[in-house]
Amino acid sequence: MRAREFIVERDLEEGWKERAIGAGVIGAGLAGAFGPGVMKNIPKGDNVVDQPRPAVTQQYKQTPQIVEPQTQPAPIAQPNIEQPPTTIPAPVPTANPVFAPKVKISAPIKYKEEDLRPTIEKVAKNAGLHGKELAQFLAQVKVETAGFTRMAEIGNDAYFTAHYDLTKNPAKAKILGNTEPGDGIKYKGRGPLQITGKGNYASLGNVLGLPLVDHPELLEKPEIGAQAAVYYWKHRVRPNVKNFSNTKQTTQGINPALKGLANRFQAYKDEWNRMMGNKPSPKPVSKHKPQVPPQPKKPK
Repeated sequence: MRAREFIVERDLEEGWKERAIGAGVIGAGLAGAFGPGVMKNIPKGDNVVDQPRPAVTQQYKQTPQIVEPQTQPAPIAQPNIEQPPTTIPAPVPTANPVFAPKVKISAPIKYKEEDLRPTIEKVAKNAGLHGKELAQFLAQVKVETAGFTRMAEIGNDAYFTAHYDLTKNPAKAKILGNTEPGDGIKYKGRGPLQITGKGNYASLGNVLGLPLVDHPELLEKPEIGAQAAVYYWKHRVRPNVKNFSNTKQTTQGINPALKGLANRFQAYKDEWNRMMGNKPSPKPVSKHKPQVPPQPKKPK
């Protein structure tokens, strides 16, 4: 989910994903599961003949056949009309209610920092973030986006299904508002702060006036993703932080498990120095001179 220089993907368990964005802010996530119906009866074709075939028939322009004596009366012969061949239509494939169709989502876009950072920073400034809060916001985004290069959670279908989908993790799926098989893949983490779950997509879509449920990939666009991240920040992070120079306290609103905290400390320091016009401090140089082993004396 993140580049190795920040956080190892499998170590990340964003605790904020366990709470829908709407909790106490803009309404809870979606509820109720809807499964596809199952076709029980195959429709008959127009050319299917339901009545049984007669024991004796007369073919068009042919001599009637002799009927052998029977214990029961023979059925009445059909009219002297050619009958179309009796065929049974091929079975119609039905949807499997257990396994959802594979969700096809475009591959995540990899950005360059010089292209992604300016857009996110501009949206944040226009929303009123400044000073240490802006530095902390950019630091958290830097870690979450692997250095301003990713806007979508990295992982395969099995990973997203195991963590967020109704079929493998119904408890987490219910909290995130994932109501149908395949939602775990479709509504994976996206945007600068990795918004996750159909319920959160629906809530943010209502706020931003965008069809995020139908088009979740919109959160991967820098402008839209930045707006969603700022909204989340202002409603879920800012109210719980007294001092934005406190990276640990700020991180609890993004990742309550405090994963990658050391990287977040360093990212905040770098962002603050950048804003103050200071260059990152170089590595300390030892003041002690290396000891040179004594050279053997040359014989006279």
